[in-house]
Amino acid sequence: FYEMFMEDAEKASKILNIVLTTRNNVPMCGVPHHAAEGYIKRLLDAGCKVAICEQTENPSSAKGIVKREVIRVITPGTFLEAEDEADPGYVASVFCGKRKWAFAAINVNTGKALFYEDTKEKVIEAIEKLSPKTILIPEERQELKETFGEFFCETYEEWLNNQEAVNYIKEYMGKPPESLGLSHFKTAQIALGILLYYLHDIQLCKVPRIAKVEPLHSEDHMYLDPSTIKHLELIRNLKGETENTLLSVIDRTCTPMGRRRLKENLLSPLKNPEKIKRRLIAIKEFLDKGINLSEVLKGISDIERILSRINARLAKPKEYVALKNALKKIPEIKDKLRECEAEFILELKENLEEISHLSSLIERAISDEPFEGNIIKRGYNPELDKLKDIKENSSEWLKKYEEEQRKKTGIPSLKVGYNKVFGYYIEVTKTHLKNVPSHYIRKQTLVGGERFITEELKNMEEKILSAEEKIAEMEKEIMEEIRKAVLLETEAIHKDAEIIGFIDMINSFATLAEEKRLTMPKITEDGRILIKSGKHPVLESILQESFVPNDTVLTEKNPIHIITGPNMSGKSTYIRQVALIVLLAQMGSFVPAKMAMISPVDRIMTRIGTADNLAEGQSTFMVEMMETASILSNSTGNSLIILDEIGRGTSTYDGLSIAWGCVEYIREKIKAKTLFATHYHELTQLADIYPEIKNYHVE
Repeated sequence: FYEMFMEDAEKASKILNIVLTTRNNVPMCGVPHHAAEGYIKRLLDAGCKVAICEQTENPSSAKGIVKREVIRVITPGTFLEAEDEADPGYVASVFCGKRKWAFAAINVNTGKALFYEDTKEKVIEAIEKLSPKTILIPEERQELKETFGEFFCETYEEWLNNQEAVNYIKEYMGKPPESLGLSHFKTAQIALGILLYYLHDIQLCKVPRIAKVEPLHSEDHMYLDPSTIKHLELIRNLKGETENTLLSVIDRTCTPMGRRRLKENLLSPLKNPEKIKRRLIAIKEFLDKGINLSEVLKGISDIERILSRINARLAKPKEYVALKNALKKIPEIKDKLRECEAEFILELKENLEEISHLSSLIERAISDEPFEGNIIKRGYNPELDKLKDIKENSSEWLKKYEEEQRKKTGIPSLKVGYNKVFGYYIEVTKTHLKNVPSHYIRKQTLVGGERFITEELKNMEEKILSAEEKIAEMEKEIMEEIRKAVLLETEAIHKDAEIIGFIDMINSFATLAEEKRLTMPKITEDGRILIKSGKHPVLESILQESFVPNDTVLTEKNPIHIITGPNMSGKSTYIRQVALIVLLAQMGSFVPAKMAMISPVDRIMTRIGTADNLAEGQSTFMVEMMETASILSNSTGNSLIILDEIGRGTSTYDGLSIAWGCVEYIREKIKAKTLFATHYHELTQLADIYPEIKNYHVE
């Protein structure tokens, strides 16, 4: 059991709905050791931080009170037992510099590390987009707790000067920040140093090996801000649920690594035309040659998470077996891809490493169905086999001994039993106590009889218990040897996990394309977005036959479309579907259309729907204006802007003026491809004034 005392017990008993007891007037409650993970998760979900204390010395060799220490501190971001496979679960630290702000983030489940450095506003927006499970904020910036209200916030004191934080990166990772790609990001270096110190020295968290630290946004990727992710319902729908979102509709992945790659790719699609084309060619080849890896991939466990748990000494033997089974699938994956000629797949296949010596070591050593006392297979260690023989033969010996004693004493109901308190014993009922031999030693009196021991039984007990103890010790030592062997291959295993994730994602795209009869988009660089019979990927999967497809022609000559039509006619659906088709194409996926020619955009900016944020004193109109201002400030000539009903949060005349002003500003200053759905029919007059603007009406 894990026990909690005093205020902790009172608080935990309510959260966990477990019995609160007292001993010597001290309130206490406990949870079974084997079920602790579920209880810890419930405490974390209730906003608690959990410290775990354990005995750190052997009671048999301890003098006085057995030593206990805090061995781990857990927050939502450092919970390695989390079950949500696709959820990145980052823990992030914010550092507020004089000129710039920065944050660093680490996923303790996979070892992935990210950083970002910019203005205060952009760093806050980037953190909200990443949605870390735990955020570290400076002690003196308490107001950030309100800013990041929905996240679990921890404060840190300014315990290091800037240089000490940077030095800690080298001390912990064995590499200077420059070799990690942080040369020009001095503020981000401090944020990373603080985060590593917090995880390693404060949380006592075994951070997995971090090979590189990547920027959150790179030049090769499209930028999506938090409001676009929300409005387009990419990960969660407007009710906050995961059903009927783009991710839920397109996900055909078979592994946790594939699900994570797909989600990352959805939130940061590519914008480099050549990289997009490489993925599309790979999907086409899968379809043309009938390659489907779903059955092979299905049995592969979360390699990245298992590796992190092995690193943190939290992995159970069955997780080593799962790692072995995953590694054994690699030759099969390569064989399935033998006919592939697509450059993207050839590179992945070439870099996929068969770590056969490790899988065969685990195969030889660990039982396929391991349990306590039977973790290591017979034949792996002769000394361990001998001890197991003693333990197994003991049950035969005890049966024979019971038979012998019945014959010798003439007591037919005599039985040999065992319990943890008294060890092995001979039990005789009251009726036969007169037949008990003189060499039997009385051990315990019961209501219906008595228990005895003999010298012979006592000697056998010592042999059995000593064998069990030695078996446990030896199995623990062997598991530690295997753990070290696994960690020597950390880099290769991480690389394999990443590659399997990409292969799974491509396989998922191909499965989806075949199932939904999607079309391969043509990626161009002429600035046009041409779509024939396009459909909304989410609504089309719900409505199926009754969905009405539509065309889109956005060119440099006519980059702005004003879309009018009655309520419920499909204006919002239409403008969203264009954004989602572009997004899918830039992920490297086939799209729901008869034909699509897409010039990659650098960002998709959206303002859709009405929502108050009254908690922060913002009305519908205020939210609308702030989001619109952000779009007008951050869009470029290569962006796709989706605007729905701008200006409807205020009076008609003011609303129309704002909508008109926005369209003119986009035309004159930004020159971005824009779809503007509106109730203001007066806006159609803009097409008479400016040749770049075109009117469309939904019947």
